[in-house]
Amino acid sequence: DGYVRTWKLRASLGTNGNRTLTVKAHSGSQWLDKTFDIKLTVGKPAPELPPVIGDAHVMSLDFSSESAAKDEVFHGTAVTTTGVNKISIRNERDKSITLSNLTYTDNGNVRTWDFDLSVGSVGFRIFDLVGYSNGTQLDTRVNCSMNIK
Repeated sequence: DGYVRTWKLRASLGTNGNRTLTVKAHSGSQWLDKTFDIKLTVGKPAPELPPVIGDAHVMSLDFSSESAAKDEVFHGTAVTTTGVNKISIRNERDKSITLSNLTYTDNGNVRTWDFDLSVGSVGFRIFDLVGYSNGTQLDTRVNCSMNIK
């Protein structure tokens, strides 16, 4: 009939997963042939796995506390796959932080690294875990933040 109507649709979906919603129009006494599909993900999206070199990738970085004093030694734990044979912790300027007492244990294909470190400048700090596989730096990083007082 030449008129355009704009409709706003709101839906509530209660289960997680990938969904396709189909919008149809009804005119007079019949449904129109034209439809419109909306594709969306409900809930937390599945985590994207980082690019890997073979089976090597970094998974997490955590520190023993949320804050530390300047130059105070604190403990860190990093988790990678066993394909990672070297790690580095980097500051915001991509400078490596010295790690001491660096050890790791393997459980299946998961490698847990334990180490101590200290930081010489104060502020809210963000540190990256960088992994290496046979001398090649991995493309992805994970990070952890900490307040240095």
